[in-house]
Amino acid sequence: MSERRFPLVAWRALTPVVLAGGRSRRFGSDKLLARVGNGPADERLIDRPIGALRHVFGPRVVLAGVRDPVVLDRAWGGVRDRTEGLGPLGGILAALEAFPKGIFVLAGDLLEIEPDVVEALCRRMHVGRSAAVLARTDRVEPCIGIYLPASRPWLASAAAAALGGRAMPPLHAVIPARRRVEVAIDPSRARNINRPSDLHASG
Repeated sequence: MSERRFPLVAWRALTPVVLAGGRSRRFGSDKLLARVGNGPADERLIDRPIGALRHVFGPRVVLAGVRDPVVLDRAWGGVRDRTEGLGPLGGILAALEAFPKGIFVLAGDLLEIEPDVVEALCRRMHVGRSAAVLARTDRVEPCIGIYLPASRPWLASAAAAALGGRAMPPLHAVIPARRRVEVAIDPSRARNINRPSDLHASG
């Protein structure tokens, strides 16, 4: 891709990260390795978000929270989620600690995610003094977005609250509205897979 497409920081300084730490309880097996239709015979669900990020950032896509080495082998490397029980927050915080210049995050089960979503968010990085640039459908999508260094104190505070048994805000509200940019996307691009029927319904 052309280096003039985005500001330099948008595709060189950010590290692309796919959240892969879920336990797939509702799916019944590791959904990230589920086969998906209408693509190469060996394509798995985890390959969709990895592919969307690689289209923009190149091959070095990192998985956060991954437990299965088979899943890990489908990306460039991994970051261990050192704190259990925090869900996506733990993966985002671990990745941002490992790559403090900023990260672009996608959930690992986004079947219909496309590079145009990644590009749209990158174009809005320099709006105001944002700590995060997050996708919006009918709601904020905290697992589709950019987390910049300024977001780390809020993420860490929410994690500390949860670990200390205190109430924490939902993930979409951890970064205050005044410090995040929201980018409207097609809701179909944010559809995630929870059960085998979700995958089959997509064809």
